[in-house]
Amino acid sequence: MPRGESPRGGRVTARGVLHHDGASLMLLDHVDGGVLWERHLGHPVSELVCDDDFACACTPDGDGSTVVSMIDGRLVRTCTVPNRRQRIATSGRRIVSVVQPEGSFSGEPSETVRIEAIDPVTLEREVFGEFPGRSRTVRDGAERLLVLAPDGTVT
Repeated sequence: MPRGESPRGGRVTARGVLHHDGASLMLLDHVDGGVLWERHLGHPVSELVCDDDFACACTPDGDGSTVVSMIDGRLVRTCTVPNRRQRIATSGRRIVSVVQPEGSFSGEPSETVRIEAIDPVTLEREVFGEFPGRSRTVRDGAERLLVLAPDGTVT
């Protein structure tokens, strides 16, 4: 690797180290670094979201994101996940995001926004709530997300 350049991304799981180098995804052995499986995706990867069973290689705009099995790298599905500007956290393989109401313009703040999690394997969504559009979020540990509303209310 050239000096000053860092690896594109990786996640340590019970099965190995999940690594991407642009448009390829591979699982490396914990001990010797050998390639356990590799999949060429054909799209850029902006974020890896995974648990021990499945991994989602998210595209920057979310369209055509690829879900693979962590066991053998087989393709499970392609799906649409939230755009990287909407993603605020991950929990295992779930992606937590801010969703504006339909019909609102993406350049203008909405009066309210919805915070929800999507599982890219099952495509199930869990809505956490609706909040004022100018609210801010912060992670509080591995499993908690705090929302600070403009009036000072913390949820």
